Amino acid sequence: MALDQEENVYTTDEWKSQVSIFDKEGELLQVWGEKGPGEDQLDGPAGIALDADENVWVVNSISSRITKFTKDGQYLSSFGKKGDAEGELEMPYGITIDQAGSLYIVDWGNDRVQKFSPDGTHLLTFGHSGKSAGALDHPTGVCVDNEGDVYVVDWMNERVVIFDADSKAITVLRGDAAGLSKWAQMSILANPDMAKAMRRVKNPEVQTYLRMPVGCTFDQANNRLIICDTMRGRLQIYQKDAKYADPQFNL
Repeated sequence: MALDQEENVYTTDEWKSQVSIFDKEGELLQVWGEKGPGEDQLDGPAGIALDADENVWVVNSISSRITKFTKDGQYLSSFGKKGDAEGELEMPYGITIDQAGSLYIVDWGNDRVQKFSPDGTHLLTFGHSGKSAGALDHPTGVCVDNEGDVYVVDWMNERVVIFDADSKAITVLRGDAAGLSKWAQMSILANPDMAKAMRRVKNPEVQTYLRMPVGCTFDQANNRLIICDTMRGRLQIYQKDAKYADPQFNL
């Protein structure tokens, strides 16, 4: 989902191939979108984002197409095609837009995130398949902070990989939660089998880790990363140290 400047909520419905718009009180305002593989249609819409001009960008997972609409659903432009070459996409998922207007598309099927200009020109690739530094396994979410660092939700590896603006992998977050969410606690209390399974856990530390995370966003005003820790039923929030700098050594 995404918000406009009036805090209306734009949501993609992957099964119905449509966009539904609600006000901040939850009242339905509008529904638009036509299912199909065409340039002006929606085909398994997943990610959604609004740019500085409040145009709506939708990631079509099935057709591997990125489509730009007005707020009321009028088609403007699109780019993208299936494949694994530079600039091509395979079942893309998440999207974010940086302050310069560049688009970051989570290329789920190709284990990477690709950065594009608004006209669809490929600019940069973050991540790759495999096991080396910066490797991703079916990523699902992406966001960018005030300094251009890029955060990618590495779904199958159950972590978030942080890249610098030039696509170099910096570090990895695996989760540091202080405890279970109240939703998880309620589930355990309501299910004796879950409670028994909890008592059999040999390493309670795993409860602090991310479990199949899906989405992330960066709170620009407060310099915080927010990760949707899906299978744990919670959000994990990290404060970025704005004064951080790599130490200089003379060897």
